Amino acid sequence: MIPKRIEGASHYFGAPDGWSTADPAVAHLAVRVTGVAGRKAYESAWEPTPRELELILRGGTVVLRVLGVQPPVMLYVEAPPALIDQE
Repeated sequence: MIPKRIEGASHYFGAPDGWSTADPAVAHLAVRVTGVAGRKAYESAWEPTPRELELILRGGTVVLRVLGVQPPVMLYVEAPPALIDQE
């Protein structure tokens, strides 16, 4: 997956300590802060690569990997601004 800039981004996370952005698997992550059920939530946006999109369309699964302790997480699809404006 490719990290994207998310609408309303207010924070930018860098590489964790000891990791290098020279590694193609490490990138800066734009996030927006919102709230869910009275709790602070950090949201980031991701775009599947063409190969990942092909796998998803053929029944593949999106997997969330978290290093360290598992925080409460969720995945969902957000409509692009052009579609939101039509609703």
